[in-house]
Amino acid sequence: MTIKRGKFITLEGPEGSGKSTHLKMLEEYLKGKDFDVLTVRDPGGTKIGERIRGILLDPAIKEMNILTELFLFEASRAQLVHEKIREFLWEDKDKVVLSSRFTDATVVYQGYGRFLNNGKIGMIKKLNDIVVKDSEPDLTILLDIDVKEGLKRARGVNKDTPAGELDRIESETIKFHRGVREGYLKLQKEEPERIKIIDSSKFVEEVHKEIRIHVNRLLNIK
Repeated sequence: MTIKRGKFITLEGPEGSGKSTHLKMLEEYLKGKDFDVLTVRDPGGTKIGERIRGILLDPAIKEMNILTELFLFEASRAQLVHEKIREFLWEDKDKVVLSSRFTDATVVYQGYGRFLNNGKIGMIKKLNDIVVKDSEPDLTILLDIDVKEGLKRARGVNKDTPAGELDRIESETIKFHRGVREGYLKLQKEEPERIKIIDSSKFVEEVHKEIRIHVNRLLNIK
């Protein structure tokens, strides 16, 4: 008997868009519907990945090469897919993987943010394909928010740095973050069936209701 693949849902968005909050809410909702849920974050999610995450987000590191950054993100993701996501996802059709960020984040942050107009987007997508293989997301919730408002929120909720301090990526220029947001919006237009955009500046409860509409449709929850 062939085991059907579970579902993989990712939450994406600019800094401060509420990914961590909504990931937790969605996890609780799906567990309440008797789904077996694996929740991870990218970068991170494994011992190796968390150490890489620490390097990537350390605000004291100022001179990281662009390619070094890109390959560190891919290395963390490769370990996450190998160690956790693939085995869990293919174990049973009632399994659901939830991830805060995944391949789309690398396309927009290291692509549109770092390599904007340098023709590197295709290379990043190929690297993502190599790392992910048969474990690509089925649904991506894009939590959209104004860049300045998002960074203001991020300063208040960041858990990876001291209170009030932005991490290395958050500390980038407004131009960088605007490029990231524009990249997300471009990806959504390219893949509207997979990527569903939601205005995350609204009340948390309203955003969660919209997320559930898309998730219910994917998982056939009545």
